[in-house]
Amino acid sequence: MSKPVGSRRGIVVIDAAHTRRQIIERGQQDFWLARDHHGFFDLVWGVHPLADVVEPGEQRTVQKFSSRQLVIEGKTRSFSLPALLYPVNVLLSQLSLLFWLRKQVRQRAWLRVIYAADPIYCGLFGWTLARLTARPLIVFIPANYDELWAESRVLAYPRLFRSRAVEKLVMHFVFRRADMIVAVADSVYRLALRYGGEASRIMRGRHGKFIAKIHMSAPESRMLSRETADELGLPKAANYLLFVSRLIDLKLPQDAVRAMAKIIKERPDTVGIIAGDGERRGQLEALAAKLGAAPRIIFTGNLPQETLSILYSKSIILSPLTGMALIEAALAGSAIIAYDRDFQAEFLDHGNTGVIVPFRDTDAMASEAIALIDDPAVREEIGQAARQMALAFVDPVANGRTERIALTELIEHGTHREERFQRHLANALD
Repeated sequence: MSKPVGSRRGIVVIDAAHTRRQIIERGQQDFWLARDHHGFFDLVWGVHPLADVVEPGEQRTVQKFSSRQLVIEGKTRSFSLPALLYPVNVLLSQLSLLFWLRKQVRQRAWLRVIYAADPIYCGLFGWTLARLTARPLIVFIPANYDELWAESRVLAYPRLFRSRAVEKLVMHFVFRRADMIVAVADSVYRLALRYGGEASRIMRGRHGKFIAKIHMSAPESRMLSRETADELGLPKAANYLLFVSRLIDLKLPQDAVRAMAKIIKERPDTVGIIAGDGERRGQLEALAAKLGAAPRIIFTGNLPQETLSILYSKSIILSPLTGMALIEAALAGSAIIAYDRDFQAEFLDHGNTGVIVPFRDTDAMASEAIALIDDPAVREEIGQAARQMALAFVDPVANGRTERIALTELIEHGTHREERFQRHLANALD
């Protein structure tokens, strides 16, 4: 850790959100390429410790993702044990991966930092690896897990931690020990404080760097051809409604389906689009059929980023609880209707850059969408304001400067201290 900051630097990213295959299928390579934090790190090792929960497989894999990135995908069933002993298999498999990583990281002094993409399982795995290798730990907070549980009874890792009490204990443990905590919204900042994170170690960052470059293009240049619409099975419609997310409980996709069904009932010339895939897809398709909207709600599965960028620009966006998709939609100049939760209510200014409705109120979401359908001028005004706001939010120059200062401090001092960071940032801006 005493090497000069200008020398070779690498980072280990622990992230259980997407596998390598999913990233390539969706054309989200820019999302992973941005893990180098605006070029601060020369090399990135991305680790998905639970890849076979999403995709079948028995062996740990190490694959090249780009000239500067490796992807390591771990398994929960690395050993030939009876199904009854699955919990034991998970534990042994994860320990095997952990100690293999320990050896690799300790042999490479240039791997300077461990980065966990959530404070629960990735945070626990990342903390253990950080302690075994004497590296600082950064923990990113992607959602306010307390709010999700209070309103929806949704766990972040239902297959691993089947108890809310266990997840809370893990967050207490991880937040108290992280060297830097990255919070992009007030709600997750408060979550970190609630679970013992020190305010001086919390950095108010932004994750706009993870946006695919195609989403920065001008909305008017994005054309939905009839050929593309036919490939997706999209009928002609006066208006499109779009929901983009993984189809898992955490993202509340059933609320988007319910709101779409209500809108379509009132405005039959409207088509709903559910873009994404996941374990709940079959149930959601059945729900659309039950609500009588199946012919007008299209499930496209995962889509390339270029196709998504086009659909954003042609649609009203329904966002029960999404992350990067919210920023992408704003960059497309879309009119967005989002729940009053988490990052969404802070990112969007109600009535100006978007519309905020009460959490889990699908009636309100549907009513606001119908109002936008009936008033194209307001819809366009909100969309244009959203794009201008989003362009400032993802400003790569300002965000890159902030990250470089914080990461340099972390490597030099082994921890992040907000007061030092603010002084360095003020000096950089002078």
